[in-house]
Amino acid sequence: MEIGPVAVAIISGVFGLIAGAVGSLIAPWVHWGIEKRRNKLDRRRALIDNTRIFLSGDAPTREDYRQSPAYAAIRPYLSQRIRDNIQQRNTSGAEQILREDILQEIAALEKRWKLI
Repeated sequence: MEIGPVAVAIISGVFGLIAGAVGSLIAPWVHWGIEKRRNKLDRRRALIDNTRIFLSGDAPTREDYRQSPAYAAIRPYLSQRIRDNIQQRNTSGAEQILREDILQEIAALEKRWKLI
C-alpha cells in the first residue's frame, strides 16, 4: 500500500503540530526550573555574603551576632556545635575563635551548596 503525497503532507502536518504543542508546553517548564535554581543559588549567596559582611566589621560579640539578622537567616544551616557555641553566654576571650569557626562553617556551606 502506497501513501500518496497528500497523506504524507497531512501526517507531517499533524506530527509538526503535536511537536510544536509539546515544545510550547515543555519550554516554559524548563525555563521555570532554571529560574528556580538560579533564585535559590542567589539567596544562598546572599546568606553567605551577609554573614561575611557582618563578621568583617569590628569583631562582633556573641551577643551582637546572636541578635543580628545575618545570624537569624543562616542559623538553620549552621551545625549544632556552632549554634551551641553562639548561644553560650559567659565565654571571655573566645570571640575570635568563634568568628573563625563561623567563617569555616560558611566556607563549608559554600562548597556543599556548590557556590564555588
